Amino acid sequence: MSKKLYCVFGKPIKHSLSPIIHNYFGKKNNIFLYYNAINIFNKIKLIKEWITFLKINGIGINVTIPYKQYAIKLAEKLSYRSKISQSVNTLIIDKKNNLIYGDTTDGVGLIRDFHRLKIKVLKKRILLLGAGGAINSILQQLLDLGPNKIYIVNRTLLKCKEIINRFNIKNIMNFCSYNDLKNKKPFDIIINGTSLSLKKEKIFLYKNIFKKKSIAYDLMYSKKITNFLKIAIKYNAKIYDGLGMLIEQAAETFYLLNNVRPKTKKLHIKIRNLLNNY
Repeated sequence: MSKKLYCVFGKPIKHSLSPIIHNYFGKKNNIFLYYNAINIFNKIKLIKEWITFLKINGIGINVTIPYKQYAIKLAEKLSYRSKISQSVNTLIIDKKNNLIYGDTTDGVGLIRDFHRLKIKVLKKRILLLGAGGAINSILQQLLDLGPNKIYIVNRTLLKCKEIINRFNIKNIMNFCSYNDLKNKKPFDIIINGTSLSLKKEKIFLYKNIFKKKSIAYDLMYSKKITNFLKIAIKYNAKIYDGLGMLIEQAAETFYLLNNVRPKTKKLHIKIRNLLNNY
């Protein structure tokens, strides 16, 4: 029996945990597969690797930063959540119907991790930092859970306007600049969707947007605590990183590719320990 071939495209990708997660799912569910990580240093490389993957009869790929929005061009059919978010993190080669199917599992991954962590969204005030692919991919799922208000803050306000126009929920969504945050009331949930928290660039956030029971959730994760979460700790927020979201979105992707929904409870502990020992 030949192995099912999968991979993840991204930059950087060297320390990706996705191969470990998917190969674990395969082993636990008796599915014979091989999942690899491929560094994609530009869009030309992405196309070349995608063509090669098709030639070797690959089943599907994941796409991560910074190619989630570009990957839409490779899909012939998009899920609703990919259409509205304009983001793709999963490409499936549907041989039965002879087409490439694009989907995003990020939003599902976030909400399932929220459920695991008992984070409630209903009637909450939410602040989203950033207006890129990460924020786009989770927004619809957040809106579906009935928040009271969602603010988007970004350096380029035009991107915020475009997102609000696309999702068309103006009575719930609003946007502002980082400087305008000094006049805002505290938020129940603050989600960082920028990559700045993993870089040396400093993130400045006003104390008034936090309250004692605020939830600070970083879509990014690393062995060391991110810059965003360091600020959140300073202002007494409860903090979480995006490792749980990674696992849960991978589980959704695995389901789309194999029609089997893997269990994730034990994996959260396993992957956290692995990350800490990297």
